[in-house]
Amino acid sequence: MLKSNKKLLAITIASLLSTSAFAVNTSTSTSTGNHNDVTVSQYGDVLTSDVTQMGNRNEAIVDQSGLTNHSDIAQDGNKNLAETIQSAEGNNAYVTQDGRRNESKVEQSGSDNMATVEQIGPPAKAHDNVSEILQTGDSNTATVNQDDWNTSKITQSGYLNTATVDQTGFNGDDYNDSTITQKGDYNLATVTQNGNQNESTVTQKKDSNNADVSQSGTSNTSTITQRRENFAQVSQPGTYNTSTITQGRDNYAFVDQSGSDNSSTIVQDAFNAATVLQSGHYNTASINQADSTSGLANSDSLRNDALVTQSGDWNTATVNQDDDNTATVLQEGFGTSADQNTVLINQHDDFAVATAEQYGGKGNSITIDQGLGSCCANGVVNTATAIQSGLFNTATISQQP
Repeated sequence: MLKSNKKLLAITIASLLSTSAFAVNTSTSTSTGNHNDVTVSQYGDVLTSDVTQMGNRNEAIVDQSGLTNHSDIAQDGNKNLAETIQSAEGNNAYVTQDGRRNESKVEQSGSDNMATVEQIGPPAKAHDNVSEILQTGDSNTATVNQDDWNTSKITQSGYLNTATVDQTGFNGDDYNDSTITQKGDYNLATVTQNGNQNESTVTQKKDSNNADVSQSGTSNTSTITQRRENFAQVSQPGTYNTSTITQGRDNYAFVDQSGSDNSSTIVQDAFNAATVLQSGHYNTASINQADSTSGLANSDSLRNDALVTQSGDWNTATVNQDDDNTATVLQEGFGTSADQNTVLINQHDDFAVATAEQYGGKGNSITIDQGLGSCCANGVVNTATAIQSGLFNTATISQQP
């Protein structure tokens, strides 16, 4: 344990290798204040550590082994804690914390991994942030920016994965929470939460997944779970929005919600694509393209496409598809708590196409049910279109082969 008060401590360790060559590890610590603690352990070759602490009761822990790893810790304030653990070779960790009671842990094993943590102001110095980065594999990159009362956890294993978390931009205590888990290669996850009480969870497995979450406002929640070569993007300005995307195979999902109390749930399997745009209040859109977990169709859900656009208040749209179906839902206008606009499209098997449009008014309802079956060629080539404008209209279309 190294303790210093307004002192510069430089340690250079030279180790004689069995080959008679010298490997030089370097550790530099600068502390200004009272009761600051520094612990540096380095076992290997060409390891470097820089620790700078200003304030009181800050603690820095560095444990490095391997070759050419570098750790940089800068803390300004009181009762901050930073811990960096690195092994293998070519890893870099940069941690900057100002304010009070911030915590950062970086643990990297593998080669050429990069971790950057900034838990700082403005508008004032940061406080009570928690960041944890765990990376195994090679060439992974994790970046975290936080100001007040935020929590971020990034776990990456594989090759060339990238995770970026930005939880700043709100003037006050944020209480944002972000969790990113990526296992595989070439995965990309970006989470931006500008507001307070937002929560984001991104889980990506296999290779080449891409998730982009942007949330502004209060109490927004986004959960993305992807497998294989999927793409998901969620943007939620407003309050109390919720978006859940679960994808398998080569899917695409895009959700944009504005207003308050909006909710969108997308579950996809195979080669599906879904787009949901909601503006206004109390909108709900659920797209389930009959994947194997839905229990409504076979597990070979293929080539489905669904688009839902809702503007206004109290609209509800539900789409459930299997095989080569296409569904489009457009709702504009408003409803009441007793009389809501509702569209339900349920398609299974074969080449059914359904389009439902409701313009203005209130209390309209459209239900389209085509060729329901357990599997394989029960619906044939059905097509249904319903357009309604006015008050309290109802349209029901059911087609069988």
